[in-house]
Amino acid sequence: MGKNKNDIKASIEYFEKFGSILGLERIESLLKRLGNPQEDLKIIHVGGTNGKGSVSRYIYEMLRAGGYSVGIYTSPYIEVFNERIEVDGEYIENDQLSELLEAAAKEAKEMEKAGQPVPTEFDIITAVAFMYYKRKKVDFAVIEVGLGGRLDSTNVIKQPVASIITSISLDHTDRIGTTIAEIAFEKAGIIKSGRPVIVGNLPKEAMDVVVKKAESMKSSTVYGDVPIRIIKEDELGSEFVLRDVFSMKESIFEISMMGFHQMLNAAVAIRAVETMMSYNAVDLTLEQIKRGLKKSKVKGRFEIFRRNGQMIVLDGAHNEAGMKAFVNTAERIVIRKSCVKEASNDFSEKRNSDNILVICGVLKDKDIDKMTEILIDLGQKQKRYERDECTNSATGGNITVDFVSTEPDSERKLNKDQLKNLLENKGGHVIETADILEIVKSLDGKYAKYDKVMFVGSLYLIGEVRKKLTAQN
Repeated sequence: MGKNKNDIKASIEYFEKFGSILGLERIESLLKRLGNPQEDLKIIHVGGTNGKGSVSRYIYEMLRAGGYSVGIYTSPYIEVFNERIEVDGEYIENDQLSELLEAAAKEAKEMEKAGQPVPTEFDIITAVAFMYYKRKKVDFAVIEVGLGGRLDSTNVIKQPVASIITSISLDHTDRIGTTIAEIAFEKAGIIKSGRPVIVGNLPKEAMDVVVKKAESMKSSTVYGDVPIRIIKEDELGSEFVLRDVFSMKESIFEISMMGFHQMLNAAVAIRAVETMMSYNAVDLTLEQIKRGLKKSKVKGRFEIFRRNGQMIVLDGAHNEAGMKAFVNTAERIVIRKSCVKEASNDFSEKRNSDNILVICGVLKDKDIDKMTEILIDLGQKQKRYERDECTNSATGGNITVDFVSTEPDSERKLNKDQLKNLLENKGGHVIETADILEIVKSLDGKYAKYDKVMFVGSLYLIGEVRKKLTAQN
């Protein structure tokens, strides 16, 4: 009989006590006991500091549009645990999750009894994903790296169809390196002998490390950082022109996720699919590629809700690079649009003024100083646009940006009062600190005056808010 949600949670939490430990010894032993299900899968392995979740989703949906059965493994989850393991648009069901979890946990506890290194929670869930994809007989599995690459649990994959490194920047410096080159070395660990690696826009010091690793593994390097010509960018997504790396023909692509960084992510995903096609690993038409791209969406990535006349934005900008992408997208989609009079539609209300509220909660083990400095620039951009564009525009409007500091539900959270002080010291107008439940309740009360409300920071925070918003809707 299948377990209920509480039993599943308890089974997973048992292994949390063993911590988050990098290394392959534990999961290799566990998978051997389980019959090495990963060896029967065709896997696309996706790593990188930022963008790996979006690139994974783009590839997943493009393959699905081509008629393939596809699994996708991502972390962390936003609303429900099951969303980490998905096949053909459906999350793993509780009975299947509990059955496979029980099988993996049984072997892990046998390892514990034998005095062997005990698998971590992430080891267990990764093993469950591999078993599930084998059971479902998927044509492909898109596997997102958890942390780093070289010593990540997912790196038991020996012969991927392709490896992808989306981006490299400073993050998790206490775990995988304090310099770009050190982090690049860890990320490059997913490159496998004779298998192509597709790389995004990497700093030179990172690219040098990745290319050297690829050469040593006799792997071809395909560059996904290619020129993009933007046609349209708004609340519905973006249209852009990209040239096929093999035919050199230009095509127009449309995506539903917002931000220039998502166009770059889409370009990397397109290059990955084109590369796999050149190896005859997949067979897709241009129309299938386009259809898959347009269908792709990821929860909490500059995701827009409309509620009682308010635009509500959720963005899991959980590190420095993510915060830069958030501010850039907010500038292009929210602030700049507020200063330009356009035809109204169901998704965009044009007003004579805009009050913007930014609600932020972050983890203390991130580079908080740089993240808050970047976030405060959103308010400075508002002032520049108000001075240079809004006062001369047809709307003649004004924009105000206020901040509220809060906390995600995590032991690693940064105290909301500390966050408030950081924001204020950098010139931000923080109106208060508040708990997230109080904030969501106040959207219909004291925050109703704000035309646009943007939640930004930890994915734990975004998950909490999204669950509450969808429950209300």
